[in-house]
Amino acid sequence: MFIEAKAYAENLTNHAPQLARYFNATPEVAVAAITNGREWRFFTDLKEKI
Repeated sequence: MFIEAKAYAENLTNHAPQLARYFNATPEVAVAAITNGREWRFFTDLKEKI
């Protein structure tokens, strides 16, 4: 799992592409998250709900 932390006031939308690049470059990682401490966004490589 990747977790990327940004400053409290940061807009996560500005940083999601960077996390996507890390995530796509590391196929053994199945879950990633980005947070600024007040908002969390989670990403997964799953194509179907389980």
